[in-house]
Amino acid sequence: MKRIPPALIIGIAILTLIALMMAFPRLFTDKNPYDRQRVTSSIIDGRLIFKAAPHSPSKDFLLGSDDMGRDIYSYMVYGTRLTIILGTLIALGRFLLAAPVAMAAGSGNTFARAALKQFNILFSAIPALLIGVIILRLDFFLSLDKSASLLAFVLTLSAVGWPKLGGLLAERVEDIYHQPFITSEIAIGKRRSKILRENILPHLAPEMVVLFFMEIARALTILMQLGIFSVFLGNLKLIADTEGGVSFFNISFEPEWASMLSTSRSLITIAPWAVIFPALAFFLSVLGFNLFGEGLRSIMQQKNTQIIPAFRKLITGAWAELWKESEPPGKAEDDRNCRCSHPADNHPRQWPMKKFAPPASPASPAQTMPPIR
Repeated sequence: MKRIPPALIIGIAILTLIALMMAFPRLFTDKNPYDRQRVTSSIIDGRLIFKAAPHSPSKDFLLGSDDMGRDIYSYMVYGTRLTIILGTLIALGRFLLAAPVAMAAGSGNTFARAALKQFNILFSAIPALLIGVIILRLDFFLSLDKSASLLAFVLTLSAVGWPKLGGLLAERVEDIYHQPFITSEIAIGKRRSKILRENILPHLAPEMVVLFFMEIARALTILMQLGIFSVFLGNLKLIADTEGGVSFFNISFEPEWASMLSTSRSLITIAPWAVIFPALAFFLSVLGFNLFGEGLRSIMQQKNTQIIPAFRKLITGAWAELWKESEPPGKAEDDRNCRCSHPADNHPRQWPMKKFAPPASPASPAQTMPPIR
């Protein structure tokens, strides 16, 4: 029995908890994340005491509240869905951009290789975080609604993050392309597109699955960094009339972890829980996706693994053969016994048999005697 890596077990546990929060947030909290309680009252020693937000962790506020009186715990639970979906879409967008270019560059296409190299140089000189802050802080993007803002985040962060992923995939494709079995396929005249589909992609697919989960962790990391710079999904500009004049500040009208970091930066000294718990949510999510990816890598690198042949059958369309291999070991034997015991029902294959001439029967004495005249 193969040993399951501990990293995979921990990763599955964290991702299962995240999936449950995304699908069934009411299992974890019964509070509305949009409710605000700016002032709380309590009676202590016969005196009525009022407290203004932010409220510290207590029975009413499990993880405390922010300066607007919103419950941090319920806001985090309901914000799990939007945050993880956004990170997943960013990772998917990066793969859709990086995979075709990496496949072409790794198989020898000079234009794709030069383009990938130049994009890597560009985003190495100018950090992707800085480009994301400059673009997404424009007034046009700040005024978008939820759906349009989601699309803007996915397109921008996919565009600034795909070259690094493309470089990793291109190196792996180039390593596979120089293997002896690929050389033999080229020698017999197999087309390059067919080699990519039938030989390289099945070997690359398991590693792409691992990198996909790790790319989600990278996307969540950059979302957290953008939140510190007050860049988050769904901005709502509020105007506050104070004694010193009119001031503007942005909040998020959608539960999302990065917005919690942004709106709570100024509370780090008076209400540290408003910053620590959203950051802890990001940390656990990134840890879960990374551990799950490392666990999958450990399983795929084990000896006698059948993952690459399974991916080859899946990609080339050999569904029937893959289905037969997934059946229990005793089922094939039972099917053979069934065919043997019921030949009329199962119509066994008729193998051609060689026809032999029947041996000549020995001549009888009457046949050997001459006729009587």
